[in-house]
Amino acid sequence: MPNNPPIRFKKPNGTDYPDWQVKRLGELGTITSNGVDKKIIPTETKVQLLNFMDIYSNNRLKIDQLNHEVTASDKKIRDCNILKGDLFFTPSSEYRDDIAISAVALEDMPLCVYSYHIVRLRFKEKIDNTFKAYFCHTQTFRDNASKYANGSGQRYFISMRDFNNLSVNIPHPDEQKRIAEFLSNLDDMITAYAQKTETLRQQKKYYMQNLFPTTGKTTPKIRFKKQDGTDYPDWQVKRLGSICEMFRGGSPRPISSFLTKENGVNWLKIGDVPVDGKYVNYTAEKIKNAGVSKSRIVEKGDFILSNSMSFGRPYIMNIRACIHDGWLALSKYDKYFNQDFLYYTITTNNVLTQFTSMASGSSVKNLNKDLVSNVAVNTPHLDEQKRIAEFLSNMDDMITAHAQKTENLRQQKKYYLQNMFI
Repeated sequence: MPNNPPIRFKKPNGTDYPDWQVKRLGELGTITSNGVDKKIIPTETKVQLLNFMDIYSNNRLKIDQLNHEVTASDKKIRDCNILKGDLFFTPSSEYRDDIAISAVALEDMPLCVYSYHIVRLRFKEKIDNTFKAYFCHTQTFRDNASKYANGSGQRYFISMRDFNNLSVNIPHPDEQKRIAEFLSNLDDMITAYAQKTETLRQQKKYYMQNLFPTTGKTTPKIRFKKQDGTDYPDWQVKRLGSICEMFRGGSPRPISSFLTKENGVNWLKIGDVPVDGKYVNYTAEKIKNAGVSKSRIVEKGDFILSNSMSFGRPYIMNIRACIHDGWLALSKYDKYFNQDFLYYTITTNNVLTQFTSMASGSSVKNLNKDLVSNVAVNTPHLDEQKRIAEFLSNMDDMITAHAQKTENLRQQKKYYLQNMFI
């Protein structure tokens, strides 16, 4: 029976390429270990070290990605050198299914050596260099490698003998090139969107530092103007407790007796909030009506702050819910604050620094109503607040869109790795 993947390219004339061939890694070339240690010896030559994390974080390697300087003897520099087309693997891992991650050298790397934590496959059989970046990243290969992994549960490893016996599926050279070009283009798009996402995050960080006053200041470095070109009024410093209502959550005891997944009021837990999100849209559980009086209700538009552990992290409620005493709620702020502006204000370094300095408790820092009420916030005119909030919200929308596009492309790549390989 033919040994071929579900998705295949055709030859230019529309016919099929030859069937794929099963090979052992040891048949493709020579696998070596015994790389260079992380050390500095004055009598040896300085070199750049290709280490475990370089392999783990990038499947396509170039010399400018290496930034760990060590020294090596002349013999080690010869024996552990890096040439274009060399394929490197991680032979150990804390997890069985995370072993044998691979990356290919896309260029010769003079005065570079590989670490003793990784192994090198130097090919004797001609394989497309870019194809090498992908053919060992398939689920089939990952499953096969995990079967060879030995260990006690704290660290798993694959022996050199087993590395040589790991099987891979190899197509015709022309089909290799087609697959490599397709996946390489996909990787380039992923990298471009990821870099754009990070650039936008750095831009937002800059504006957060300059659209709000720094600690001890009452005027930011960057300000919007009115429509007629004149300045908005000066910012005012107010205590948070004087411009909104604040209360701590509560819960009936034992809470397990009052929780349900059916009729009741939404019950907000730490696990319900999105890690990097802004809004609370969902709760996994509800609290029975009999327990509502022992808790506190937050309405849509109210703010909640985590008052322990990652204290001070704000979220805006998009639903009505009950909160336990791990949350602090802010409401009725709209006379003084635009909602989005208040969100960004609470996330400034100025406010977070005050949270940190005011947090009580020894091992676990904790915020309470009295402390948060005393936090000083810089308050501009509502029209200026709206301009700042709209600007930063638009930046957040762009960051989210690019991050989502990056993730969508990663999922597409995962699909093609599962279906363009055996």
